[in-house]
Amino acid sequence: MRKIVFYTLSLFMVLSCNVPLPGDCARNGEKPVIYPDYTDVAVPCNIAPLNYVIRNGADRYITCISSPSGEEVVCRGAEVLVNVDRWHSLLASASGKELEYRTFVERDGVWSELDTFKVRVAEETVDDYVTYRFLAPSYEFHSYLSIDQRNVTNFKSRELYHNRFEYTRTKQQCINCHSFQNYHTDKWQLHIRLVEPGTIIVNEGEGRKFNLKTEKTISGGFYPAWHPTENLIVYSNNLVRQFFFARNSNRIEQQDSDSDLIMYDVDRNVITSVSQDTAQFETYPAWSPDGMMLYYSTAVQPELKELGSEELGAEYDAFRYDIYRKPFDPSTRTFGGAEMVMDAKSLDKSALFPRISPDGRYMLIAVARFGSCHNYHRDSDLWLMDLETGATGPLDVVNSDESDSYHNWSSNGRWIIFTSRRMDGVHTRIFMSYFDENGVAHKPFVLPQKDPEYYLKVFKSFSVPEPTVEPLHESLRQVRRIIAQDSEDAVFKE
Repeated sequence: MRKIVFYTLSLFMVLSCNVPLPGDCARNGEKPVIYPDYTDVAVPCNIAPLNYVIRNGADRYITCISSPSGEEVVCRGAEVLVNVDRWHSLLASASGKELEYRTFVERDGVWSELDTFKVRVAEETVDDYVTYRFLAPSYEFHSYLSIDQRNVTNFKSRELYHNRFEYTRTKQQCINCHSFQNYHTDKWQLHIRLVEPGTIIVNEGEGRKFNLKTEKTISGGFYPAWHPTENLIVYSNNLVRQFFFARNSNRIEQQDSDSDLIMYDVDRNVITSVSQDTAQFETYPAWSPDGMMLYYSTAVQPELKELGSEELGAEYDAFRYDIYRKPFDPSTRTFGGAEMVMDAKSLDKSALFPRISPDGRYMLIAVARFGSCHNYHRDSDLWLMDLETGATGPLDVVNSDESDSYHNWSSNGRWIIFTSRRMDGVHTRIFMSYFDENGVAHKPFVLPQKDPEYYLKVFKSFSVPEPTVEPLHESLRQVRRIIAQDSEDAVFKE
């Protein structure tokens, strides 16, 4: 058996006769308590090390991580920190199988073994990069926030842009809605609001800034959806407002007083209408992977559309969104009639953020009792619809008692990437769940960090995780230059 022994603290030493061998310890039936919880999860064969801290009280600790091929890593101490290269060697030896974790603790000079747990190493990789909005959970001000990109195979991350360059007490810049075309980074976009506003679009190395608000649209573009092959982006047009509560456990509510769908032709700088139904609130567009169908959420509630501003605000909990779709012809760039896909309103639910799996078989949605921004709702859960059979229901193994939302698929369809507030009820963190070939989701795990107590020390949220197969090509300096450009006005055509 090949054994790898390395240091997790300066006092670590190679196993010797002074350290009990696995057979020398009695098992007392005690389960290991670790943070973060990586027990019995399934992970990609290219993920970063699952560093964690053991919370079972003891004087000394030894952890043995072994693969079926006999490769082994041994750590000593309450913090189990694994070298990246050693870890990937271990993953490679266990691909398609399981890693076994054995934990030994010493208390008052007596060693015992805790219950063994296992980690399944899936043969399928996850996309190497994930881009997210990194911000403090503040709603009143656009305090320091950034768009960051993390390499999930190790612990390296970088800022794509940070609003500190345009931030004072009286001048606050908001950045949001980062989006990429078909998991690649040669075409991507980002919204800038308040200071140097506009939508920056990078098209195969050329970066420009556009003003997507026209006389025929109610706002600029929100919630972008790049067509998978065409140079087209569908946006929702939203008039958004927020409400703050003193006694509501959700604390904040976001409401659209109006919303439509538009399509932007990147090459021609032209906007056309997708849906401007005066009886509906359309939002959150998403393409099918073949680009032949546009999915979106809409509240078909003409009685709400007729209300004035003050009356509408009082009805914040009356909004129920269903999922619809429209066929699209890329040759004529025209849409067909709308078809309901999920009648959430009949279940007294609101369904948002449809995301179609890369094979076109499944649709992921975020479902809560009402509203249009489920990341603020503690009852928000992820639901799965089989588009072939129509079977629909919550992903119980994935969901928690706190908000679960802003989900996406990996490019191979084997990983669900989403945000959740389950760790402390306040901050959203990135989680991953294995979605196997049988359409079964597995216990999720939080994005690993080098410091296992990172999430106890860094009080920021990770929002809207977008996976890509490659890193962003532009530097932070180049992004700043694009943002500093004057905006070009888009043209609306009937």
